[in-house]
Amino acid sequence: MSLPNFIAIGAQRCGTTWLTANLRTHPQVFIPPARKEVHFFDQHYERGIGWYESYFPDNSIKSSHRAIGEITPRYIFDSSVPSRIADHLPSVRLLAILRNPVDRAYSHYGLRVRDQGIQTDFRSFIEMNIENNDDVFERGKYSQQLRRYLEYFEEDQIHIVIFERFVNNPEQVRSEVADFLGISPHQFSEPEEKQNASYIPRFPRLRASVRRIADFLRWYGGDWIVEQAKAAGIPHMFGNAGSLPPMEPDDRRYLADHYEQEIRELESLLSVDLGQWWSVDPERPGSNRSDVES
Repeated sequence: MSLPNFIAIGAQRCGTTWLTANLRTHPQVFIPPARKEVHFFDQHYERGIGWYESYFPDNSIKSSHRAIGEITPRYIFDSSVPSRIADHLPSVRLLAILRNPVDRAYSHYGLRVRDQGIQTDFRSFIEMNIENNDDVFERGKYSQQLRRYLEYFEEDQIHIVIFERFVNNPEQVRSEVADFLGISPHQFSEPEEKQNASYIPRFPRLRASVRRIADFLRWYGGDWIVEQAKAAGIPHMFGNAGSLPPMEPDDRRYLADHYEQEIRELESLLSVDLGQWWSVDPERPGSNRSDVES
């Protein structure tokens, strides 16, 4: 057996499904076929390193894959994970994909609408989240989360992908990821359309029940059952009442104000310009900070 030489640590609702779909097209990359999110370092650590090893190829398969890894987007947020990864995989390469935290929060809200059947409007939902320091808001504080990893890993072991760059220039971003992972940049294929889209279920309670059953099965290793159910379209049997409407501009401005300091800190930490995140108008990704501050 072998262990990963790379892990994509998150963040949640930032495009890890898309990243996975791209990596799976590359012949030099191995990701566990039955379970994209292994969740060893957060949910299943007590099962031991042998359990984790069982998801990765033996030495004969290892010889044909230069990059062996997994994608668990919740790793970046869990404060116990960095030290655990460092204990077992001190030389591992870490991928993090980050998205405008305002859009990430709205996408996470949509996930709760789809999978948990919540019917609270977004403004009430996010105000309550901010007041209680709950995870939907806190997950957008990337600088705090990355600093925890920098306590255990060198800067050159962590590669940051900005989601909006991935959308606008996927070929360039794939090339940068390939260079980081030590694989050929020319062997990616265009992935099949693969999303983890939010929508409003027609029967939210039934949809939430199905999600709870799926989570239970995954916890006990029944991933193959969940994947077969998804392939058969069972989650969609409970109806789709339409997509979430666009975020209201006032809600975007409200949330952008709360993330302003965080974005400044992240720019300083990464030495990057995140100007496209400062716009309160999603149709104008190049807008400047005054749009938020006005």
